[in-house]
Amino acid sequence: MKKGYKRLLLFEIFFLVILFINSFVWNILDEYGMIIFLIVSIIMFKLLFGFEKDRHRYTKDVIYDLIIVLLISFLMYYLFGILIGFYRADNYYTFNGIKTFILPTILYIILKEFFRYQIINKSEG
Repeated sequence: MKKGYKRLLLFEIFFLVILFINSFVWNILDEYGMIIFLIVSIIMFKLLFGFEKDRHRYTKDVIYDLIIVLLISFLMYYLFGILIGFYRADNYYTFNGIKTFILPTILYIILKEFFRYQIINKSEG
């Protein structure tokens, strides 16, 4: 196994252990803590491995498709929530509700997908 792949594997194992501990054992990171952790992980990944240029032909089309699917899933989720029971909770429609519930979810998904994409590109061989 190449030295770069060993470092990538160790980085992935460390990342997965932190996420596992946060999900199942202790909740050490809240919503914004998880976003900060993902940003720091992306910066560490950039410093350790660097980003590769994507030379695939349909990269922009795939990114647009992902954004459309993400927006449709959020739209469906919140529409069903309004129909089922979000209307009972007043804090979803305020600025504080957007800051507390919606913004961390959107940022978390975008950062997680970017980080996953970079790891897959780096370990493509």
